[in-house]
Amino acid sequence: MRLIGCAGNADSRWTVKVVLLLALAILGAKESIGEDNEGLISFPDESDVCTFQPGWEGVCQSAASCSWTKLLIRKHYDIPHCEFIGTEPIVCCPKNLTGVELAIKLSEEVPSLHELTYHIHNGQPADLPFVAALGYSNQGSDKSAYKWHCGSILISHSYLLTAAHCVFNNNTIYFARMGHPDVPSVAHNGIHQYRQIEYLIKHPEYRSKEKQNDIALAKVMQPFIFVPEVNPVCLPNSLEDKDKILKLHIAGWGSTENMKKSNKLLWANVTTVPISKCREAYEQFPQVGSKITDQHYCAIGNNETDISDACWGDSGGPLFTSANISGTLKYQLIGIISKGVNCGSRYPGVYVYVGSYLDWIASHVKIEDVLKLL
Repeated sequence: MRLIGCAGNADSRWTVKVVLLLALAILGAKESIGEDNEGLISFPDESDVCTFQPGWEGVCQSAASCSWTKLLIRKHYDIPHCEFIGTEPIVCCPKNLTGVELAIKLSEEVPSLHELTYHIHNGQPADLPFVAALGYSNQGSDKSAYKWHCGSILISHSYLLTAAHCVFNNNTIYFARMGHPDVPSVAHNGIHQYRQIEYLIKHPEYRSKEKQNDIALAKVMQPFIFVPEVNPVCLPNSLEDKDKILKLHIAGWGSTENMKKSNKLLWANVTTVPISKCREAYEQFPQVGSKITDQHYCAIGNNETDISDACWGDSGGPLFTSANISGTLKYQLIGIISKGVNCGSRYPGVYVYVGSYLDWIASHVKIEDVLKLL
C-alpha cells in the first residue's frame, strides 16, 4: 500500500493511514499477508519475520516503535503490514542490512558497463562514472584554491569510499567532483557535479604507520544525481577467493611514468597477485610485507619491462573489474589504492580489500540512501 502525505494535523493523518491499512486488510492482499490451506487469510504475528522488500527481511512490530515508519511515510514508500492489535497497525519494519545485502541492493542501481577506451604509471585516458576527485583546501570553500590529492569511489547517491590516509583531518577535504575525467580547471558544459563534503568517517582501527584498515567514507551534503557520466560502482557481494587470478583495472589522477601529475583520469590493467606471493615479494621490505593481511589485496601490471602501477595521487581510487551481476555485466569494486614501493616497480601494489569491510560500510550508510533504491 502506498501511503500518501496529506494536509491536516498528525492525528488526522494517522487516522487516514489506519483506515487505509484496515481497508487493505479487509480486501485481503494475499501476497502481503498470506493465506492458509483452507483459503482463510492468515496474518503474521508481532515479532514474526516478514518480507519488507524482496531480499530484505523485516520484523513485525508496531508502527509507532519502528524507527523507519516516519521516514517511509514521508518518502511515500509502501509499508507491508502484518496485523492489527486493536486499532494499532503492526507493520513489517525492515532490519538493518548486512554488508552483503547492502551490496546487492546498491548493485541494482548500477547500469551496465561501457567499454573502456585504455596516473597511473603507463596508463591510458579513461571515462569512469564512479571515480571522484577529492578537493582539498585550507582556505574555506573557494574552489579556485583546491588541491586535488586523492581519488574516491561513488557507491551510492551520497557516499564515497576512499583511503583513510587521504583524510588528513576532518577539515581539509571540502569537495568531491564527478562527471568529467579532467582535473577540474574549467567548467565542462555543465556535465560535472560538485558536492560539498558533509563529514568523513575513518575506520576506527586505522593505523597510519602500517596503513592497516586504510578505508574511509565521505558523506556529501547533497546527493549526486545519477546520469550516464555519474553512476556508482557495484560493491563485492561476497568474499572472493583472493588467490583467484582476475583481470583488473586501476584508475586515478596520480603521477605518470614522467613523474608528472596527470590532468586526466587514467586507467591501466593489472592482475591479481595471491597474498602469499605478495608477502614473498616484499620480503626485503618487511615494513610492508609483514603488514600485508587478509584485509589486503595485491595486484601488478602484466608487462615485466613496462609495468602499470598506481602512483602518488592515485590513493583512494579504485581497483576494479567487470563482473556478471544478476545477468548484467557491470563494474565491481575489488579494492582501494593504498600502498606500495615506488611507482611502476616490480613489486605488487597493495590495496584495501573492500569485501572485508562490507558490514562496516553498511553500519554507516544512512537509511535515506538505501531507500532511494526501492
